[in-house]
Amino acid sequence: MKNIALLLWKIRENRYSVTQLAAALEHQLATNGVHVPVRMVEGSDNLVNSAIRLVDKGYHVIVGFSLLTTVLVERYNEIREAVGLLRKHGNVTLIAGGAHATGDPVGTLGLGFDFVFHGEAEETLYTFIGEILDKGDPLNTPGILYRQDESIHYTGRQPRVEIDLYPPFPYWNNVYSPLEITRGCIWGCRYCEVPYMHGAILKHRSIENVSYYAKLFWSSGRRDLRFISPSALSYQGDGRRVNLDAVCTLFERLSRHRDSYGGRIFYGTFPSEIRPEHAADHDAVKCLARWVANRNIIIGAQSGSNRILQAINRGHTIETVYEAVEVLNRYGFSVDIDFIYALPMETDDDLKATLEHSRRLAEKYKARIHAHYFLPLPGTPMENMEPREPPRWFIRGLNKLLGQGKLYGDWLKQRTLSWRIVDMVRKGIILGLRGWRRVRRRR
Repeated sequence: MKNIALLLWKIRENRYSVTQLAAALEHQLATNGVHVPVRMVEGSDNLVNSAIRLVDKGYHVIVGFSLLTTVLVERYNEIREAVGLLRKHGNVTLIAGGAHATGDPVGTLGLGFDFVFHGEAEETLYTFIGEILDKGDPLNTPGILYRQDESIHYTGRQPRVEIDLYPPFPYWNNVYSPLEITRGCIWGCRYCEVPYMHGAILKHRSIENVSYYAKLFWSSGRRDLRFISPSALSYQGDGRRVNLDAVCTLFERLSRHRDSYGGRIFYGTFPSEIRPEHAADHDAVKCLARWVANRNIIIGAQSGSNRILQAINRGHTIETVYEAVEVLNRYGFSVDIDFIYALPMETDDDLKATLEHSRRLAEKYKARIHAHYFLPLPGTPMENMEPREPPRWFIRGLNKLLGQGKLYGDWLKQRTLSWRIVDMVRKGIILGLRGWRRVRRRR
């Protein structure tokens, strides 16, 4: 049996996913009596130096990168340099996973990684490490891509992950993060990676499971518990309708621990949001108002044009957004509303509608507009579409809202990142779905 260590590259942008992956892996290793050091290492220089030190001590080091597309384009040179330095040392295996690696597995292999994990990695990474430990064949691991004989191979779909089986954070190391309660999305918005990475069947933590980890969180002395969910009021539901009984029962159970430890519940705010049609449900919002500490809710509008909302498959109208804001205001919540600008199929009329609704929502309901710039993310139906650069009159309108304190967001930074993605697609660095044509199924 080899001496193996796993190092995970941790940065601000991937801290939640890496923490969750480390927790799942350490839990499985401990449960099965296997000793493999698992470390989250901040910064690429520290990562390289830590790997080299472990190699010198006789370890076979697996170095893992969890990648977002925005992280790749922003830190491309840094990642390539770290991968290049690590490849010079024996006994280092380089792996990559995350949303970008799932959307562009072949392009990610081209960055110099030995293996790319496609989709959820909780179980596949444990299997992969087990094969290396037992001197087996890591290619027996489902859900990975690799290069062999000048071809790219895929080992097949991995098993469905049940999130209830794994802790949401490595509390035994006194490390905590927001608690994931739902994974997946049924809506298939054409610009979003979530449904194409995690699937259209929602997976939920049970009320008992969430309550258990909430107690651990608050008993550690931490106060504000937040949750990760594509849409917070989808909890224990099918994604279309609110399961009000489950949501309210969850809050009732959590409140027992919250009151014992002086904690607070933050729900429907960062790092999650609520779909407009769910926020338009009076009973659901009334339940939120009774139990949660936050007085701000995030909802996604994405466009003020119903034509665009239909084209991107949002599943709601702009009128639903108004209904949601009115209900939320009635129960004492302020609202932040996400809008995406520079969508490729937008016409001037669509942009006028979006700008007008942004103004009206901000002025009438005191909503804050959270501005985003369209990103052509690999693995989505819109991966090969380029943003439509907004005209000057539209930019002036956004800047006016910004100056009035009614708009915020990193949309100008995203504008730069979006065109970098386009450039990397043109250069063949990012391949997306077209890269799958090169992949062979392992027999």
